[in-house]
Amino acid sequence: MTAIMHRLHRDNHPVERIGRLRAAVLGANDGIISTPRLAVRVAAAAKNAVSSPGSPRPNSPS
Repeated sequence: MTAIMHRLHRDNHPVERIGRLRAAVLGANDGIISTPRLAVRVAAAAKNAVSSPGSPRPNSPS
């Protein structure tokens, strides 16, 4: 079997395609979950941030 035929034969196995699909779905799911989680944590950290001495408070007039 030539290298091209071997590659074509190998790419036609459903198990490999399912593995790739599974990796894509789980990767997308991970991104969908972790991106909003990070945004919520950053927003919570910004809300609870403590200003350093000498700097004006965010909500006070200068």
